[in-house]
Amino acid sequence: MDARDIKQDSVTYGALINVCASHGLEEEARTIFGEMQRAGVAPNLFHYSALLNTFACKGKHADAEEVLRQIQAAGLTPNLVHQLFVFEYLCIHVWWENLWMWSIPFL
Repeated sequence: MDARDIKQDSVTYGALINVCASHGLEEEARTIFGEMQRAGVAPNLFHYSALLNTFACKGKHADAEEVLRQIQAAGLTPNLVHQLFVFEYLCIHVWWENLWMWSIPFL
């Protein structure tokens, strides 16, 4: 982006993180998020949401939980979208991962 003189602001970083999130590129999203912070651009709920989405969909529970802690540490309040996303992820993925344990008595 520097070579093309594109101004790197909150919107630009948010778009890049969101693109990485939508393609499952968690390391790239994490790198861009870090670059944004080093550039002095404060993350907002959109940035955190994209990062949370990336980690949760990849099954990186510890990273997703860390993002939620960062949201709270930044003085932001996770909104209903964050809460529903985490709830939906837990209901679908954690339930599915543990389904085999529940089905053993029925085999």
